[in-house]
Amino acid sequence: MKTPSLSLLLALALFPVPARAWDQKGHRVVGAVAWDHMDASTRTKAVALLRGAPWDSDLLAEDAGSALPQAARDRELFLRASTWPDIVRATNHPARRRKYHQGPWHYVNIFWQERRRKPVERKDLPMQGELIARLAERAAVLDGAAKPAGPALK
Repeated sequence: MKTPSLSLLLALALFPVPARAWDQKGHRVVGAVAWDHMDASTRTKAVALLRGAPWDSDLLAEDAGSALPQAARDRELFLRASTWPDIVRATNHPARRRKYHQGPWHYVNIFWQERRRKPVERKDLPMQGELIARLAERAAVLDGAAKPAGPALK
């Protein structure tokens, strides 16, 4: 494998660009990594759960006319689901947005500052967003240990 040239490394260091890791592409990459690390049984369960999504969620919209083999369609459905919180926030479908969009469920902001060249969490500033709490809650629902709170896919 060829190593990057010094000029390329210098250009990358001097002209940084935003990573944009959490746009649609970033979500899909994380979804692909998750898919690749799941065993067949877990994939089957995940796809069955996603295929149970209501018609107005638009989660299954692209699957309807697909000519891809079933395994590829299942993977694509999983990757599309990784972007679903962004899909339902679109303002061009107000009814879907009202029904499914849960903004604070989609993120968590933890504040920090640099001290002695190391990040230190700012305990004096409150964490914002509900992602961590909602993930734990939804995991309990999937395990059958709890009933869902708030809007659900089903």
